[in-house]
Amino acid sequence: MPVTIVMPEGTPFAKINGTRQHGATVVIHGLDFTASTEEAKRLETEKGYVFVSAFDDEGIVAGQGVCALEFLEDAPDLEALIVPIGGGGLIAGCAIAAKALKPEIKVYGVEAARYPSFTAKRAGQPPVCTGQTIAEGIAIKAVGDIPFGLADRLIDEVFVVDEADFERGVSFMATMEKTVCEGAGAGGLATLLRYPERFRGMKVGIELTGGNIDARMLAVVLNREMVRERRLIVYRILGDDRPGMLSAMAAVIGGLGGNIIDVVHNRLALDVPAKGAEFDIMVETRDSAHADEIGDALKDRGYELRMG
Repeated sequence: MPVTIVMPEGTPFAKINGTRQHGATVVIHGLDFTASTEEAKRLETEKGYVFVSAFDDEGIVAGQGVCALEFLEDAPDLEALIVPIGGGGLIAGCAIAAKALKPEIKVYGVEAARYPSFTAKRAGQPPVCTGQTIAEGIAIKAVGDIPFGLADRLIDEVFVVDEADFERGVSFMATMEKTVCEGAGAGGLATLLRYPERFRGMKVGIELTGGNIDARMLAVVLNREMVRERRLIVYRILGDDRPGMLSAMAAVIGGLGGNIIDVVHNRLALDVPAKGAEFDIMVETRDSAHADEIGDALKDRGYELRMG
């Protein structure tokens, strides 16, 4: 039977739109999951196709439950599982399988703050889902009725985490585990990092659900985490526009072990004197304390720091 897969733009399959891959025709349509689903529904009506949801289907739920079976086979002493929630198929299957094998195990879900559809449905409220998220793999505006009905009574708690948490999870996976994962795939780790006291002392399994992140976005996330840790910082300095100023500033920064990455020399800012200039100096530091040390040294030398 011929198969047609409809996926949103920005997926790894975008370059093979309309071609056949492993016996299936790939169609790239829409900017998100909702738009691609609408296109799949249109094809169902127009061409008589059979629509198979990525999550709102009993067979899909059963198949995804294999993840929990294998998890507990490898680590039977687990006390909890944290599973990302989009449409709900994965957590429904995992919750059924895990609770059947080990009734006392805790099953926790994690949703993106911008797409909390499972949480909203539990509260009997319409979901408010909008905006861009790095966790696009779980950016689903409405959790499936089938997985929700199966999983709601089995899930102990659902955590809602912010974009910064997902970014931190991706960064930690890359820098500490040497593993590349997408935003949604880092949801379990993001939850542990956001709520460490809730899981302290527990044996927790986190499901890394995918590695669909392109090199540019991965680089952005890693650099943003360096900014959060103040290992990458911009010193905005107001100074005189005369020869040697930049060299003197660089000597202070370099003398303390700071690595200058970039310099922007702005003479046209209207809140800067005509004989002055604004210097934005991006510096790589060891940590937050090192960043403060450099900033204090610049101030001690008489430089006016506007932002650090």
